[in-house]
Amino acid sequence: MDHTYPYIASLTRELFLFYEMRSYEERIHHLADQMIAIDLDDGVKVNYAKFQDVLARIKIKRGAPI
Repeated sequence: MDHTYPYIASLTRELFLFYEMRSYEERIHHLADQMIAIDLDDGVKVNYAKFQDVLARIKIKRGAPI
């Protein structure tokens, strides 16, 4: 019985996660270098738009407490 498949699958997953984290880190670093100002008076929509490339999409249900 070949026991290498689970190891290879696990290693492949680890490499994928490493690449994904590295890519995210590069995008975050690029934004940090820009030193973008956040003004809380602008509201969520305006500030979210500044960082939309690295933030998860926000889903808000109408009438739901925040």
